[in-house]
Amino acid sequence: MTSSPVFESALLKQILYRIRNYESVDPVLQNSRFRANENNGAALVEAVRTGNVNATKKLLAHGANPNVRHCEPMAIAMQQNRQNMLKALSQWSAIDRARTTRASTYNLSNTL
Repeated sequence: MTSSPVFESALLKQILYRIRNYESVDPVLQNSRFRANENNGAALVEAVRTGNVNATKKLLAHGANPNVRHCEPMAIAMQQNRQNMLKALSQWSAIDRARTTRASTYNLSNTL
């Protein structure tokens, strides 16, 4: 079943509002139709831009890509000198790289 673009954009607007107002993002993340990387990672970029570390960590745990937009979230955190944000992003970026490496190694070994 595919979800409608209107419903997805409503969820994106809802999570962006919650991020900007430092409200819990849990209600949106619990909706099975929410996609963490919708609109090129807009939710993660906004969480980093506003300095909302809790929302950033929850979005990353929900599958948001820390390397989205050529690592824009990391660049924003560096420009704003947000050490706690840089730590969270770099941890998830490393986990993401490890998953990719592990998956490609597994796929390569299965093809030999």
